[in-house]
Amino acid sequence: MKKVFIFILGVSFCSSVSRLNKKLNENCPDWELWSKCVSTCDQFLIQCIQNCEDSSEIVCVSECNRENIICESACPCDEKCPAGCIGCNNDICFQNYGALLVLNDAGHGDSDRKLVWLLDRDANEIDGLDFQYGEGTDVSAACATSFKGEMYLFGGYFIRDQVSFIKNCALEFVATMPFQLQKGACQARLDDQVLLCFSDHENNNHAGRKKCWKFDEDKGEYKYTEIPDTKYEHQHNPMAIYDENPVAIGSCRGLEVEMFDKNDRKWIRLDDFPNPAGYGFEIFDTVSLDDRFYTFGGYWKNGTWSDHVYQFTDFQWSMAGKMLGARGASFAVRFDREIFIIGGYPIEILQPDQEFYPLQTEKWNLHENNDLFIGSNILTGTRIDGLAYPLVFLVPSGFCIVNS
Repeated sequence: MKKVFIFILGVSFCSSVSRLNKKLNENCPDWELWSKCVSTCDQFLIQCIQNCEDSSEIVCVSECNRENIICESACPCDEKCPAGCIGCNNDICFQNYGALLVLNDAGHGDSDRKLVWLLDRDANEIDGLDFQYGEGTDVSAACATSFKGEMYLFGGYFIRDQVSFIKNCALEFVATMPFQLQKGACQARLDDQVLLCFSDHENNNHAGRKKCWKFDEDKGEYKYTEIPDTKYEHQHNPMAIYDENPVAIGSCRGLEVEMFDKNDRKWIRLDDFPNPAGYGFEIFDTVSLDDRFYTFGGYWKNGTWSDHVYQFTDFQWSMAGKMLGARGASFAVRFDREIFIIGGYPIEILQPDQEFYPLQTEKWNLHENNDLFIGSNILTGTRIDGLAYPLVFLVPSGFCIVNS
């Protein structure tokens, strides 16, 4: 036992020394969480070595060290998250958040529409929010994602080459892209970069429905790299991530599912989406987890709005549950072990003859193994009407609150 203890102590010391040699971002705002995160990685490392049949077995210990390096690199302020928690896919970052910032589509010609909400963990509106849409920004048909310390919007209906981000309690236009993106997808990642895919604007026979670009930011400079086209068209839908590979799901009139293999650098076809209505599947929501992803709701192209929840795991589709009401064009976001489904379609201003989506947020719980807690889903919080195609970010609970 003494030999094992000394060996573990030596490995931990080497791990600490290796951290000193890292060139980390001194301006990262989340060093406290970094410290907690690497401490957790150390605990995993010690446990891993203790589980080796022989602590002197080089292969086992080397594997433990490799896992430790991967664990630490994913901590906020470390290699994969140099700017801290915003845009960092590490669950420890949920400790930083307490609210949901909801941006509303400013279209449809209704000057009295409310454009922004701040919701708490029960989806109740938090009073006192002071947030503005800056000049030249476009929320309609834009895509929202957090990346390298910024909360971005890409593309749009009116400004299809838009790059905007949230700064000083406002949405601020910062750049134009070298391509157009309308009703596009930005949820997936490839090579630790944002994947911008599948524009629906009319150009070159809708060639944008097969195209994707990687987006990166380096010292204030934006970089774009095109990747191979998909074989099938994809439009109006978010993407997912499966085993760190981007996944494109369905389309306006198709059910084809394709995954970009990060190693072979090509799109491969997976099982089609199991639409019970036959053909076409669009404007659903996705939530990606370590071992699977879920889809929520959507439109089945036969005049039917869906309340179905599907999961994709072990390279297979299966029914995971049903929502408490049908909706599409909503926004799903994971908040630790909870999933929020916010807003939706149809809305009265556009389709007065349809049954409207539930005006409250639907909230689901996740088991530790990432299964949905069936029967836990509830409608909760402030009733919000006319909230189609919302964009949502996780933010601190006091985000942009002005006390009267």
